[in-house]
Amino acid sequence: MKKYSRFIYLALAVVWLVFIFSNSMKDGTDSTEDSQFFADILNGLLSLLGISPAENVMMIVRKGAHVTEFFLLGIFSGGFFTRSFEKIRGYWYKAVYILFTVLFAACVDEFIQMNVPGRSSQVTDVFIDFSGGILAVLVWYVLWRRRKNGIYNGVLH
Repeated sequence: MKKYSRFIYLALAVVWLVFIFSNSMKDGTDSTEDSQFFADILNGLLSLLGISPAENVMMIVRKGAHVTEFFLLGIFSGGFFTRSFEKIRGYWYKAVYILFTVLFAACVDEFIQMNVPGRSSQVTDVFIDFSGGILAVLVWYVLWRRRKNGIYNGVLH
């Protein structure tokens, strides 16, 4: 299984990129409807907890989706690069590949949105997407350190 794990991570990363880009190709109306669905769920959960619905819940849902999508891309691409470059001892070399992948995908994602009716391209979204990649790098770093120190329990490996 370990022999094929890098290909599994690569396949997951490619499938996830297709998912990200397909979301970007939705026009403004469809994208808003998708976000509104999750905003309604979040407002419902807040109401159950006795918290009044948030005013900016739509923005929270949309930006949270950006972070989550690119966090998972970072996790999947991190699995690929970690398995592909096992002989490179330092973690940060692999982290650069992960972050470059996430940054490149974020730029392509915004370029796609620029050309879709009812959508806009924002530089701030690239930074938000990139923050998801940074979170993924931090997760991989924690796992790498645990493994290096002999307290690694096999999660994501």
